[in-house]
Amino acid sequence: MKKNELIGTYGRIGERLHRGTLKKLLDRKLNVPVDFSEMVAIAQSIQNLLASHVVAPLSGNPILCTLSDLSAGGNATVRIAIPGPSLG
Repeated sequence: MKKNELIGTYGRIGERLHRGTLKKLLDRKLNVPVDFSEMVAIAQSIQNLLASHVVAPLSGNPILCTLSDLSAGGNATVRIAIPGPSLG
């Protein structure tokens, strides 16, 4: 998911999730069909986007961030990538 897609998605989802006041939502006369499939797919895309990414500072070594690292029991991890030995 690219930045412009994320911004557009945020607006669309906000419109769908924020349908009015609690009083209106609890009104039994209100019958609005709800399809959560698109919202679930978008939430999964955002989770995938944030699950693992690289921060590349202007100087120094890249930082690898994993928000749900399976090897760490699902916890967040941060690693600093250091250069290995020269292959040449």
